[in-house]
Amino acid sequence: MVKIRFSRQGKKKHPFYAIVVTDIRKPRDSGYIDKLGTYNPFSKELKVDESMLKDRLSKGAILTESVAKALKKTGIQDSYTRFAVIIGAHGIKGELKAVPRTDTPAHYRSVRRVFVKEPDKDAVGYDTEQVRYLDHSDTFIVRLKNLEDRTAAEKLKGADLLIEDADLPQKAADEVYIHDLMGCRVIGTDGNNYGTVFNYFENGVYGTVEAEKDGEVVIIPLAGDTVKAYRTDAKEILIDPPAGLIELNRTENQ
Repeated sequence: MVKIRFSRQGKKKHPFYAIVVTDIRKPRDSGYIDKLGTYNPFSKELKVDESMLKDRLSKGAILTESVAKALKKTGIQDSYTRFAVIIGAHGIKGELKAVPRTDTPAHYRSVRRVFVKEPDKDAVGYDTEQVRYLDHSDTFIVRLKNLEDRTAAEKLKGADLLIEDADLPQKAADEVYIHDLMGCRVIGTDGNNYGTVFNYFENGVYGTVEAEKDGEVVIIPLAGDTVKAYRTDAKEILIDPPAGLIELNRTENQ
């Protein structure tokens, strides 16, 4: 599987981020397949080759939620989340077979409305009758209202299945979407504001965020004892970091 993610580069005291295409089957530090652009967390400037981005997405690459959020802020991506790509018809009654373009496909079983986006066409909305995720084959079987025959379903091969961000599946009480972390202020239990989250990545057994404030970037592991609460409605993450963690993981823009 291929992902489009941020890759931290630059000097130790002056980092910037490349937007790169990587093979997730390989170690994170094994290099990248292609470079699509750059992001400066201090100036908030994002540059991306849109034609290369579109080409990679058409070939099945998955945007990490950090990159997707940054692209949406610039208007390059709209307010939809792509969760699957249609690969053909299933059966004779117009059901669609699709491959996931998300790390959590099982969450999308409850989707009630989707948008079908064919290349170079506007997205068309459909109510769903059923969305099944088949774990053994890692595929979706999707039945849409008003799509009733195999011929019509076959014509949608290669189209994206989208969902509006506002309609993303309900999270469990102890879950949070990665994109909900973007833009959150990281607040210590002592009241300190450690910055605003702009990136997320996996670091072994737990996720890690990067936050920026006043020309400084700090790396904060979301370990169980560190995070006290996710207050995404208030755009805050409450943490109680171990002594020395913030100082150790802080980078200044010099």
